[in-house]
Amino acid sequence: MERLLIHDALNETGTLIDNLPGAVYNPSTVQRPARAFRIGTFALPLLLLAAPVASQPEPARLAVGINVLGGQVDYQLGRALRLEARALTGSSASESGRVSSAVAGLRGYRIFRFERATRPFLGAEASWVDSRAKGASYRASGPALGAFVGVERRLASRTWIGFDAGPYLFALHERTTRTAQTSLEFVANSFVMIYLF
Repeated sequence: MERLLIHDALNETGTLIDNLPGAVYNPSTVQRPARAFRIGTFALPLLLLAAPVASQPEPARLAVGINVLGGQVDYQLGRALRLEARALTGSSASESGRVSSAVAGLRGYRIFRFERATRPFLGAEASWVDSRAKGASYRASGPALGAFVGVERRLASRTWIGFDAGPYLFALHERTTRTAQTSLEFVANSFVMIYLF
């Protein structure tokens, strides 16, 4: 009787308990953990986004920072959410001459493990991109949308350093030739942020 109960439990849960006396191994249960792993892989990000926010949120705080090519202003909305306005500029050499670009955008962050010194986050960004070639009539502009995942680390009581990366969709329109180009790029970002209050 005890062996039948253990066998039935193994068939229901799909796990093998080999240290119990009289445990029975059923080969059909090996497939169940693999299926559960595949389902869990897709369900875990959704569960993380739906994770409850702590009951007593941190007061909203204002922060300023620098990122790879510009600056940012952040506003902490409680323990789990943060908004950011950012601006970036840069230039590089190309076949058309020196091309300069400017980006202005808004980001939203979902922060996990707020009370820890190292905390992971997910986020999304909507930006406007403007590019011009010096000495040529080239000028392109358009929106960029992206999602990212990252981690930030507290260096001091009000100072944080962070890194994130993710896919971005760019939809630029060239004004002279009126052509449009859409591309999917992988974008990385790093920042240093100081909370003012």
